[in-house]
Amino acid sequence: MIRKLALALTAPILVLACGSRVDPEAQQSAGRIARAVELLRSAPNAGKPTALSELKKLACAGPDVCETRLACETAYAQHIDALNLTAAAKLKLDDGHGDEAAKLLGSAEEKLGQAAPLVTVCTEREAALRRRYKL
Repeated sequence: MIRKLALALTAPILVLACGSRVDPEAQQSAGRIARAVELLRSAPNAGKPTALSELKKLACAGPDVCETRLACETAYAQHIDALNLTAAAKLKLDDGHGDEAAKLLGSAEEKLGQAAPLVTVCTEREAALRRRYKL
């Protein structure tokens, strides 16, 4: 009876311990992806395209890691598009084409609005990787 009780009490612990093992390859990949996302997020606007390119070059292991990379690539590509539209609008304004500049700024604002929730998802996924893989 005591043996059965001891087994019943320790079995869930063993299952949890086995289930919490982390694939070392996925953990290393998660570390690389999380660091690249951190660099991308903290890069000045002019450096974001390069940082995004570096993120895209990274291989990923594990579905959660690959999904995080893709979410962040999508979010920051949208953000960078908005930055490019803003820069184009400034050039148009400098050339005396105010109407064209205003249209470009409107498009930039729309893209930034679309990028904001995507960046939030990216940030949440990165944080989840850091927690899961203890980075």
